[in-house]
Amino acid sequence: MATPITIPVDIHLISLGVEEEKIVERPVRVGRETRIQRERVTRVRQIPLRRGEADVRAAFTIANTIWAPADIGFQVGTISPESAVIPGGAEVVDDSGFGYLARLFGPGNAVSLLVVNGFAGTEGGSAVAEWRTCIVGAWSNPYLGTVLAHELGHLLSLEHIQDSWNVMHPALHADNRLTPRQIRQARGSALARRVSGPP
Repeated sequence: MATPITIPVDIHLISLGVEEEKIVERPVRVGRETRIQRERVTRVRQIPLRRGEADVRAAFTIANTIWAPADIGFQVGTISPESAVIPGGAEVVDDSGFGYLARLFGPGNAVSLLVVNGFAGTEGGSAVAEWRTCIVGAWSNPYLGTVLAHELGHLLSLEHIQDSWNVMHPALHADNRLTPRQIRQARGSALARRVSGPP
């Protein structure tokens, strides 16, 4: 039996703010006259996150079940509600927005999981192993745990596989299985070695 590997994950529940510009008119007294002055005002409209801590914990339960054959477990660390305004004011996060948020909410000593309402991709999320950060925006049952397991797989250096029964299949409807080769690769990944320490 392999030595269990436990990977800590800090979770950022991110409500996005969207900047909206508006022209506001207000009366201004100039001498004896009153004139209308126009000003451009920028306001931030907050879009609350539709999912919370209970959803995230449920997703980790499923993801850890998927990763159990590899003796790899993901341990929930801090769960922080956050707020951010992405340049360009998008309500759905794309790849550049992911990069921006990853810089704001980096991994520290753990892996960083960014949870947003929507991610512009067919898989429901994205991950960059070098950043030790993944983002997930598809949190509807029954896929929430599978999407999370898939993105964590990318952090463990796994790539896409075209077999739909595999968790690394690039689609929301991927199944939850791993191959022996994927298990070996994940256990030997830079992230697994980092948390396992020197042999």
